[in-house]
Amino acid sequence: MNADFLKSIGFEMLGGFEKIQKGGSARAFFRFSDKNLGSLIFCEYSGEKEENFLYADIAEFLSRNGVSVPKIHFHDKHKRMLVMQDVGKTDLLDFCKTAEKSDISKFYKKALLNAAILHEEATKAHLKNPVKLMAGFDESLYEWERNYFFENLIENRLKLNLERPLEEWKKISPILKEQALIHRDLQSQNVIVNGENVFFIDFQGMRLGSFWYDLGSLLFDPYCEKMAGELREELANFYCETRKIAFDKNAFYAASSQRLMQALGAYAYLSGVKNKPEYLNYIAPALKNLKECARNANLAKTFEIAEIAQKKLEETK
Repeated sequence: MNADFLKSIGFEMLGGFEKIQKGGSARAFFRFSDKNLGSLIFCEYSGEKEENFLYADIAEFLSRNGVSVPKIHFHDKHKRMLVMQDVGKTDLLDFCKTAEKSDISKFYKKALLNAAILHEEATKAHLKNPVKLMAGFDESLYEWERNYFFENLIENRLKLNLERPLEEWKKISPILKEQALIHRDLQSQNVIVNGENVFFIDFQGMRLGSFWYDLGSLLFDPYCEKMAGELREELANFYCETRKIAFDKNAFYAASSQRLMQALGAYAYLSGVKNKPEYLNYIAPALKNLKECARNANLAKTFEIAEIAQKKLEETK
């Protein structure tokens, strides 16, 4: 462990490290206490993913532009070490498990307000003085996500012999033409609830893309079972009213379909290739959500694929 190193750069540690288990991430996270700063998070990351090197600079940029994120206290790109503010242990998913419906709505709205600042104010700041990001969404990235879904879930996991609806899928990206800064993985486990505040985490994959992708990612999150249709509609309307924009049904459901295909590919890959079987639990709810979104986006062949996959999944249980 790097206790001696942290002490050498000025941190006054109280006690030891507590390892944090963090989803599908290959990064290592540890919680520790500092005499002056309180609870902090120490992160070690590998050099395999370029986006890991971007986290600290993005965090500082977002904080300067009004987006609620953890404060960065130290970053060394050469040692691949990061120390940041500990914003709490309760993510939005855990919060929702015991919260009343009114409080669930309240804190999702807080998350959406934070997203609106990202999509508007932070985007304007980035366009004037860009922060380094991963390459933005374009047809090739959308295509990669859809193929990721098809290869990992439909072919490798479920062993289905189906055809990709390429012509239908090509209709998605032109719908998502707006360009804003997006989180790219804005789901309930990446929103921390701390008192009356919320913080975004795990935004190293941030890039330019359609804000509808973030909205669909949060509101059709397969992790959160309490995200019912009525609440989802309320929250989507709240976001649009906050930004004074019209609700674009086609863009919302097309973006949500796109995001769900990416998530399904990830669940199949993490469970099958990375030996993380807990992600199998989210395939069924994600397929259910994909059917709803594909139907509303008039993606008939995608709906059919999701329905066939859903039936095959039930047969294999």
